[in-house]
Amino acid sequence: MSRILLAVTEINRIGGMASHLYTVSSELKSRGWEVHCVATNTRGDYFDEMNKVYTCYDMSSVSLSPKKVFMAADLANSIVPDVILANNCALMQYAFPLIDPEVKPVSVLHSDDSRFYAIAALFPERVFRWISPAVGVADRFHKFIDEHLHRRIRVIPHGVNRNLFFPGKTKMDPSAFQILFVGFLGETKGADLLPDIFEKITTTIPNAFLTILGDGPLRASLNAEFEKRGLQNKILFRGTTSPDQTAEIMRTSHVLVLPTNIEGFGIVIVEAMMCGVVPVVSCLPGITDQLVQQDETGFLVPPKDVNGFVEAVKKIHGNNNRLHAMSLNAFKVAAEKFSHETMVDRYESLFTEPDDRNCKGKKSLSGWYLETAVQFLRKRMR
Repeated sequence: MSRILLAVTEINRIGGMASHLYTVSSELKSRGWEVHCVATNTRGDYFDEMNKVYTCYDMSSVSLSPKKVFMAADLANSIVPDVILANNCALMQYAFPLIDPEVKPVSVLHSDDSRFYAIAALFPERVFRWISPAVGVADRFHKFIDEHLHRRIRVIPHGVNRNLFFPGKTKMDPSAFQILFVGFLGETKGADLLPDIFEKITTTIPNAFLTILGDGPLRASLNAEFEKRGLQNKILFRGTTSPDQTAEIMRTSHVLVLPTNIEGFGIVIVEAMMCGVVPVVSCLPGITDQLVQQDETGFLVPPKDVNGFVEAVKKIHGNNNRLHAMSLNAFKVAAEKFSHETMVDRYESLFTEPDDRNCKGKKSLSGWYLETAVQFLRKRMR
């Protein structure tokens, strides 16, 4: 039986990384893999649920120190996985020199963010492969590692569980135009623009309603701003929801509005498309434009362009034929290109590639300190 250790900072209920963890773990388990998960920084609000199905480990109570790195390495070596899949997990990256050489460490690039690129680039000679979900992310990661390592990057789009995310037969209330936002309630996801966007939408679409899934630092101020504008009766904050709850809400929605400023892939976009929801999202070159086909499966709008989002939504509202056609196209493209089966097929193929690392011997503790010092020196020189 093949065995994998999924390393994450926390095991949460909502978010792109949460969806990825849920999808990868469930699909690998269905294929006979023995799945282990470790949360290194925070337990997370979905830890207990995951622990009912998989073997999960909680390291959040241990203070950050070299000792914690050694503990992470000991945990990995005791599990003896075939693969470690590190997801923006610095602690596990630091443990790579201490890992048994037969284990293949793989790092997933989850965000188009220099901080996370830097994490994935830790001990680069030790990394068996990097998985980038988007072409743009792979291209931008190149500058964080030496050129001879670029061949170890594989572009594999994230997949969505088609058994969980699928279209509903009809939208719940045809008299209400349901708009959906899903994500972190912070400026990185453009949540601060929602009041302006939605207020302008309601001036021409009076039957528009907005459901907001997710939580974050802007929740209280957003609630106050909607009340100030007299829109509170048209807004529903649902907070964090489980994957099946998210899918159910998507099936009752017409449009996903996501004025995001940063994505590593945009898995919520694909989840919405899989449910037949038309995405109106920020155009992030090499990322969201790999998911959405302009005017066919959805609309791409320049980031922070409030009027652009409003006009795109207006193009869909009131034209049932167009809405139906784009909804169907969105579902078809998502189901064909971004299924969870296709993603895991490609993961399993990657895991079986020959190990071409030159540096994979297991270090002693003193050797780890030396290699870490060299790592920091090279980082400063770069």
